[in-house]
Amino acid sequence: MECSTVLTPIGYLRVCSDGTVDFADRPSGSTGPDTAAGRLWTQYRSHLTLPAPQTDISTFSGRVLQALHSIPQGQTVTYAALAAMAGNPKAARAAARIVARNRMALIFPCHRVVPATGGYGNYRWGPERKQWLIEYEKKQTQIHTNDQKK
Repeated sequence: MECSTVLTPIGYLRVCSDGTVDFADRPSGSTGPDTAAGRLWTQYRSHLTLPAPQTDISTFSGRVLQALHSIPQGQTVTYAALAAMAGNPKAARAAARIVARNRMALIFPCHRVVPATGGYGNYRWGPERKQWLIEYEKKQTQIHTNDQKK
């Protein structure tokens, strides 16, 4: 499996040939802005939403991933709301398990899902990264909204 990494404000973003997109504390494979990781980070910073691969929406897992991808940048939803978006409002715990296994950070933006009790909750790559991503997206969305009003 080949990987590339690029340094971001929250550590290294890693993109691997098996489809994994995640964060790492140190570089692996090729590094820099001209790598797959560098291009993905540039696209994320420009649009805050990345194209998602097809998912099998006949399964609850596929519907959860599709629902994750549909959460607007700068917004968050609870696990219960995500389960409802995926067609089963009583399956918040199952939705949380699917989110926890997400191997495609930023593409399926699991950082946009928060606990109903408040706070940021857990994040596979650390709560500090989750908080940074949520706050960054809110700020960028606000900047974009203000630019459109001018």
